[in-house]
Amino acid sequence: MTPLEIEILLNYHYRDDEPPNADSPAQKEALDNFVHAGILGRRDDGTHWANQRALKLYIDAICAVPLPVRVWQLPDNQNTK
Repeated sequence: MTPLEIEILLNYHYRDDEPPNADSPAQKEALDNFVHAGILGRRDDGTHWANQRALKLYIDAICAVPLPVRVWQLPDNQNTK
């Protein structure tokens, strides 16, 4: 998932407006993928609407990813003599 795709999903999570530059090739491709997945729908005029149930589940899953945890580890000494 790209930052652009996350931005698009968050846009529809908070509002029903098309995201800025919705006609750019990258956004068109992302929007088409979300329509194909059933997360977004497309109106007759070409604008999009969110399937709120699917979008909420997906946003919840993205938000559930934990932050990385820094750990200390000793180097592997097997290759040293």
